[in-house]
Amino acid sequence: EYMGRGPAGRQAQGSTARKELLHRKHSELKEQLHSINRGFERLRKVSHQGYDSTSDFEEPRVIDLWELAQSTNFTEQELESLREELRQFEAKVEKHRHYQQQLEVSHQKLKHVEGTGDKEHLSRNKEKYAVLEGKTKELGYKVKKHLQDFSSRISRGLQHNEL
Repeated sequence: EYMGRGPAGRQAQGSTARKELLHRKHSELKEQLHSINRGFERLRKVSHQGYDSTSDFEEPRVIDLWELAQSTNFTEQELESLREELRQFEAKVEKHRHYQQQLEVSHQKLKHVEGTGDKEHLSRNKEKYAVLEGKTKELGYKVKKHLQDFSSRISRGLQHNEL
């Protein structure tokens, strides 16, 4: 079929290009979602198995807190308790990071769906995005609050040490 001339030919070509673009975007989003799911699986394993007691932390803020805590006059028991709390906090930080990534993918998907003009699909995606955004903000607030709590507890331990 010859589509080289006239508006009908250009429209058919544009439609094909649009379908290819949407298909490519869809594939990219699926890959990003797959990547996030792999991360969640890793997080799930860590939270169920716990950390190896000899391994240190991975999150830079947690590493800093732990190093500071070790220079306080906390007892071994207090330090061990703090270490366990920091492990749980680190898992929460990682969970928040995953939610942020998932929110980004959801935002891209929302933009993609807006381009299709499917109102029902758009409405569902807006709802999902809003729920995810709420959870992400709530987790972010909790992470920030825990970080402040740890910092003040550890700095009190440092002040007692200097007296």
